[in-house]
Amino acid sequence: MKRLLLTAAIVAIALTGCKKENNDDADFTAVTGITGVPTVAEAGKPLTLAATVAPENATNKTVEWTVKSAGTTGATITGNTLTAPTAGTVTVTATIAGGIAKNTPFTADFTISVKNAEDMPVVTGVTVSPATASVAKGKTQKFTATVAGINLDEASKAVYWTVTGGTKSSTAIAADGTLTVADDETAASLTVKATSAVDNTKSGTAAVTVTTTSVPIIDVYTAGYEENADDKTMVKVWKNSEELFTLATIDDFSFSSINGIFVAGNDVYVAGEVRERNKNGNYAYIGKVWKNDKELYSFDNGVNSSYVRGVYVSGEDVYTAGYESVTSAWNSKRIGWVRKNGEILYHLANNSSNDPDPTVSAMYVSGNDIYVSGQAANYLGRYLATVWKNGSLLFTFGPTSSSGSYWSDTYDIAVSGNVVYVSGYSGFSYNHVIGTYNGTVNMAFSDAAYSLDVFDNRLYSVLGRKTVRDNVVNWDSYENVSIYDISVKNSVRYVCGYESNVAKVWSNGEELYALTDGTYAARATAIFVVEN
Repeated sequence: MKRLLLTAAIVAIALTGCKKENNDDADFTAVTGITGVPTVAEAGKPLTLAATVAPENATNKTVEWTVKSAGTTGATITGNTLTAPTAGTVTVTATIAGGIAKNTPFTADFTISVKNAEDMPVVTGVTVSPATASVAKGKTQKFTATVAGINLDEASKAVYWTVTGGTKSSTAIAADGTLTVADDETAASLTVKATSAVDNTKSGTAAVTVTTTSVPIIDVYTAGYEENADDKTMVKVWKNSEELFTLATIDDFSFSSINGIFVAGNDVYVAGEVRERNKNGNYAYIGKVWKNDKELYSFDNGVNSSYVRGVYVSGEDVYTAGYESVTSAWNSKRIGWVRKNGEILYHLANNSSNDPDPTVSAMYVSGNDIYVSGQAANYLGRYLATVWKNGSLLFTFGPTSSSGSYWSDTYDIAVSGNVVYVSGYSGFSYNHVIGTYNGTVNMAFSDAAYSLDVFDNRLYSVLGRKTVRDNVVNWDSYENVSIYDISVKNSVRYVCGYESNVAKVWSNGEELYALTDGTYAARATAIFVVEN
């Protein structure tokens, strides 16, 4: 007989009227749910239908099992043991007599799928995100679980949630991982646990600190991309650990770049470029801006490639910075620009009387001023790291001699007061630097200085995609991780990137969210943090 396995998923929990006054016993406690039902077993082998009844102090907790629909499985139940010899789907019902009230049972249905034994999932671990959280009394916190293993489908990634340490029955966690802390909770700390529905020996936990006052709610928005089963690349946006939108699907993982994200009210704006056919049917990089799940602007003139390197929103106005690559029969050049609501606001000023050939790496808005970093040529044809303010040249740095073929460039820009910080490299030795408003190199590192942010007049930078530091000290070091972007809020350092092809978000050096499960390669390349 061919060996098979069973995979179960909770379909629904049916509750019928619960009125305490109908009970003879004034101390009666009704059942609210059943979790922990096994979801996987090999067909032909006994499967014990164990379950956890909530709340723990329910008056009646004895579960009786019956087959509601055997389908083609030939499933039978003896006591709490299920056997299903053939492939198909079986639905079983758990019944607790007197679970709702003295004469009213509690029932819950579970659907079990029968699969080939060689597809049997093996769970190797469960990770809960966020790993730590502070939750005020009367407030909620959403947790997510990432299940790792082999041969995992969506059903075998299921977990059931529990919370321990609370003193009040209304401190509870829902099936979707949403924790509610009771208004009158007296415990100082709680432990949230996610246990694999396939293998209850595999679980992950999160530590919760209960606070007496409401703390600001932080929402972390990230943008990036993930491959799919068809070897396409999907441009995506996440809020905290949940996927919000898929913005585009393109042919190749390397042919997209998501360079900016901005949140204004309930709207999320994303900027970048993707390689696709232009309006004339030829492949080109096309700069785009998306608003929520819709394309807002596409800078496609049918001829040239275009690139968008930053986005900022003020009221109803959307500002973007980028450049266009212009190719003719005689030469090729780049034209840098700032746009307002999709239209050219101004082109970036020349570095010299020669063709400046500017590129754009990033933008930063401070008050009414728009700062843009990039690269442009001087009168000797040397490419210099360049910063513009409101379209006019502000400063350059890099080698200016007529000898040699080396140049300088920028990666990111941030502004604090009247100081403009720029990360990049300068000179033949490619020293990675941060320059001030007058272009003076005030910090130099052996590792590349990439993304920047400023909070409370303190500069934070990402070095070598692995270290976060401020003006003085190294704060966070990461191993086997690539960091793409940083956002600092209330001195908390949020970064995004990837680890082992899993797109992730970290906070102060600790993993905060795993955005993808690692099935396909993914990157998180832009981050924006909102305090509510």
